[in-house]
Amino acid sequence: MIAMKILTLNCHSLEEENYQDKLLKFAQWTAKEKPDIVALQEVNQSIEAKAVSSEAAYGFTSDEKDLILKSDNHAYNLAKLLRELGYPMYWTWTPAKIGYGKYQEGLAIFSSMPFKKTTQRYTTHSKEFENWKVRKALSVVCDVNGRDMQFVTVHMGWWEDKEEPFTDQWESLEKIVEKNMKCFVMGDFNSPASVSGGGYDYITAKGWNDTYNLAKLKDEGYTVCKKIDGWKDKDTDSKMRIDFIFTNENTNIEKSVVVFNGTNDGVVSDHYGVMITLK
Repeated sequence: MIAMKILTLNCHSLEEENYQDKLLKFAQWTAKEKPDIVALQEVNQSIEAKAVSSEAAYGFTSDEKDLILKSDNHAYNLAKLLRELGYPMYWTWTPAKIGYGKYQEGLAIFSSMPFKKTTQRYTTHSKEFENWKVRKALSVVCDVNGRDMQFVTVHMGWWEDKEEPFTDQWESLEKIVEKNMKCFVMGDFNSPASVSGGGYDYITAKGWNDTYNLAKLKDEGYTVCKKIDGWKDKDTDSKMRIDFIFTNENTNIEKSVVVFNGTNDGVVSDHYGVMITLK
């Protein structure tokens, strides 16, 4: 297999200070590093922004017929920049809920390879757009060196949530996983790897491999190093590994590196990113 790079990042997008600078910085990094798959969470567009034609969007595709892209959609503008920088990518986006009272918040996947299939699915019981607990999974299938592979991005809820249990969300997510196909599920799981008996242990007990553990070369792996939105009232360490790339097969991972952490490139979000290299 030819070397392949996969990146996941909760990008916080429009809610970030100095957003335009961070968007450009991320686009420039992507055009330079050329990851094959980019999975993003908290990909926003303003409710009040002007609509744009999805047919005129740069490399966009979706299985949602009534989807409306807005002019400030984070993924839309990232796609535009990537094309201008000489690294056009195929991409898809799905909205899940209202974020911060002013955004349509969702998920996006970018790929250097065309999509053979795109799918989105609610993972929570509630599908009410105004409910902040609503979650989705977004999936694509690509031909990777002659073999179909699936890539799924997700932003999970919390383990202790009784209204929308983490276990139910994960079981719903697994229904989107293609049978007999190599799959990577990645994103913000809101479950620290250091907490026993939580979401992380639940996923790995079901046979999913954390690519961080499979990697020959790795760093500390922390993707959050301060109290961020959703964690300010929780009794947890300030340094957490909550952003993961899981796979359903034992895979040769050359390295797993935290990026956009101030050491490996500048900070662009309240989360850091994770990039793995496969060989």
